[in-house]
Amino acid sequence: MTRSPLESAWHKYRWAQYHAQSVNSQLEGVFGADGDILTINVEVNQAADEATAIARIGRLPIIHERCGLALGDAIHNYRSALDHIAWNLVKIGRTPKPRKPKSVQFPMCNSGAEFKRAQPSRLPGVIKDQVAVIRRYQPYVGGVRGTSISRLNRLANMDKHRVLIPAVVTPAGYNIRVTSSWRHVRPPEFFIGNGRELKINAKVMEAEFVRSGAGDCHVNVQGNLQIYPSLGRGLLVSKALLQIGKTVLSVLESIEETL
Repeated sequence: MTRSPLESAWHKYRWAQYHAQSVNSQLEGVFGADGDILTINVEVNQAADEATAIARIGRLPIIHERCGLALGDAIHNYRSALDHIAWNLVKIGRTPKPRKPKSVQFPMCNSGAEFKRAQPSRLPGVIKDQVAVIRRYQPYVGGVRGTSISRLNRLANMDKHRVLIPAVVTPAGYNIRVTSSWRHVRPPEFFIGNGRELKINAKVMEAEFVRSGAGDCHVNVQGNLQIYPSLGRGLLVSKALLQIGKTVLSVLESIEETL
């Protein structure tokens, strides 16, 4: 049985899938847990006939650093799968022994001009049909494919050179009702922008009241705040990994058709 030139790339892709599943399982274990994984504390400051209530995040789900490590492993192996494609296409191409082998890699370019400049060093001797496939998956092309490749490149560089890829807690929406024994000055102001990272002690809500009867100001906050794990900017972790995985798979299958 003849071995595929892309065998090592397929191995890298499958190993990335394994780690992506691990990330999703870990996050499901945290965010699908029973109990109060998120709490909101309310502080009421009263002065004479005026009062201010401030709600802050008291507790958030704990995303263990193991999740960041698994996320980095998934991203690294998706990126490696693409580089293995480039290397093996060069090995079966017109220049199997390139002058600068360390320059060979899957290009990720932000413009057509940049891709044209990178092609001789990144893909030396690779046949035209295969270069055309790779060109379709460049960041500058846009769409889901281009966005996924751009995102993969950014996350891979972050994990490799800087920090663990952060998985943060992000609000998806809220349904919160604020009632008080005193009268509202105005509707409560909420500070829960979709896509914004939530942190302990972050202000969620502020409301002002004036005396409307005897006794101290009592405030009751009811409802819920929907949250999910993201990569920042509101990007759902599972969605990003799914799109990246599908894009890398599509590259592999498209290149296979040219062999």
